Amino acid sequence: MPSSSKEFSVALRESMRRFGLGRRAVLPRAAQDRGSALPRAAEGGVVWTIDERLAPFVLVSEVDDGEFFAGALFRRKFGDSPPKMGRHIVAFYRRDESTFLAASYCHLWTQGTIGLVGGGCTDGRVLRAMDPGELELVNQAGGLLRQTLTFAFARFEASLEAFFGHCGDARAKEVDLAAGFSETGVPNLLVRYNRVLDPTRRQELLQQAHAIGPF
Repeated sequence: MPSSSKEFSVALRESMRRFGLGRRAVLPRAAQDRGSALPRAAEGGVVWTIDERLAPFVLVSEVDDGEFFAGALFRRKFGDSPPKMGRHIVAFYRRDESTFLAASYCHLWTQGTIGLVGGGCTDGRVLRAMDPGELELVNQAGGLLRQTLTFAFARFEASLEAFFGHCGDARAKEVDLAAGFSETGVPNLLVRYNRVLDPTRRQELLQQAHAIGPF
């Protein structure tokens, strides 16, 4: 993921322009899943279950409208609105029985058989609103961004050969690597292969992702 405050949105818009994507892209249907785990696998992916320590007060779901749920968070982190296209994953914190706060967000868009993950962010204000015991459990589970990433991996991996991430921030990279990404040897470019691929195919996908530039 780009390292500066506005790089993500600028880089993504440029990538969208080059690949013919824009505001008229079809948005995903709203996630109908409830509870701490997906009752069925979406897109042919595997069933995902949140870390059981977080299940009583955190729900991760795909939403149709990233702006509606996480627009304010995204603008504070990146200085622009979240993309209108692609897939939007949000971790919600249940503050009480009638209040849910968008606590973490990540974005996924696809190009062919690769998934491009970016825009990952977590709301520090929501973390500070948690009681100390809840916050400790979040930290033990590796953070909320890790939950959104692993949700996205499980939900969409069946239809994609690999996920790629672009990350220039050392702290964010630690989260990405813990969630399942690996170094590629290309500066700031990370990968998670979803199946066994021969070296030639891996190189083809790597070149494809690298050609897109920061996203």
